[in-house]
Amino acid sequence: MENDKKTVPALKTPELLSRMLDCVGSPVFAKDGEHRWIYFNKAFCAFMGRTAEELLGRDDRAFFPKDQADVFWERDNEVFRTRAEDVNKK
Repeated sequence: MENDKKTVPALKTPELLSRMLDCVGSPVFAKDGEHRWIYFNKAFCAFMGRTAEELLGRDDRAFFPKDQADVFWERDNEVFRTRAEDVNKK
């Protein structure tokens, strides 16, 4: 019976997580301590209307007006300080 099992190629954990998050319909992203995007899913790219290449390593100030980007930076700073997630709700 064991021969009936299909062999599935092993995925490394980061690759598996990335594939799973790309299936999520809501934008998901992570930033480094300098506020630069270091991870995002396909829904985030669609939300931003940008390619992954345009977003990776950039920050909010590259795409949003200063007053709006400043709000995002303050929220990020709170996340960095508390390590709590920040979920934007509709």
